[in-house]
Amino acid sequence: MLDRQRLTHFLAVMAHRHFGRAADAVRVTQPAMTKSIRKLETELGCQLFERGRFGAVPTDAALVLERRAQLILAESRLAEAELASLHGGRGGRISVGVGISLATRIMPQALMEYRRRWPQVTVKCDVGNSAELYPRLVGGELDLVISAPLPSVPVDPGLQQTLLYVEEDALVVRVGHPLHSEPPQSLEDLLAHPWVISPEMGMWSKVLKVFSDAGVQPPRDRVETTSSTLAKALMLQGDYMCVLSRDLYHAEAQQGLLAALDFAPFRSRRDVYLAFRRNSPLQTAASNMAWVIERLCR
Repeated sequence: MLDRQRLTHFLAVMAHRHFGRAADAVRVTQPAMTKSIRKLETELGCQLFERGRFGAVPTDAALVLERRAQLILAESRLAEAELASLHGGRGGRISVGVGISLATRIMPQALMEYRRRWPQVTVKCDVGNSAELYPRLVGGELDLVISAPLPSVPVDPGLQQTLLYVEEDALVVRVGHPLHSEPPQSLEDLLAHPWVISPEMGMWSKVLKVFSDAGVQPPRDRVETTSSTLAKALMLQGDYMCVLSRDLYHAEAQQGLLAALDFAPFRSRRDVYLAFRRNSPLQTAASNMAWVIERLCR
């Protein structure tokens, strides 16, 4: 069996591409780091790094080992967490990746239901887009991910996805916006008002494509932000518009504050998935979270 400490040292060198910086990161001496990597190379029977003036350059063997090492260490942590939860009644810990649009409605409900049933389990939620979360799931940083990936997001063959429901995207404005009372008839009508966009929410590329396909210049009067909270604040307090998923403005729509425009070019649907590693059994605490999420989405 491969030594966990050596694998940890290997991944540190892969991350830093330098033995000295890797040694500092895991708090060992550089000679100890070098010795650990050499022992791993001897154990595997292959060279993992080319040492040179520009640092440590990974070989093809290192690139193959990297993902396997991440999974081995992740599985080891999961096993320890599950055994800890069985020993002495301790609750354990799970890490969940949450898509930006799912963080405002589905995930809060899931967390409240989960905490009511299993209050002893510590839950860590990381919010981001699917393109950021899926690699972390593959690498073992996350136990599962709930998100609505855009079609352009690659899905690793090592992941399994369970369809939860279909999410709707639309061009959204405040109730009382000039376009709310007089819906736009063309893309040119949309250029008279400011936009708020979020590259991280993944919608701007869709907006650009709609304008480009129609041969119309995209909006220049725009504010860029990575915050959906700020985007909605601008929309509520001004004449800004934004392409949002239904889940992101669900509460404001119920309160009669925001509404979707009946404008077909920006209406689309995306599948919401629960994703997890295909060949890695979920620990009990994570499996319970998956059950709660699926139950809420039925």
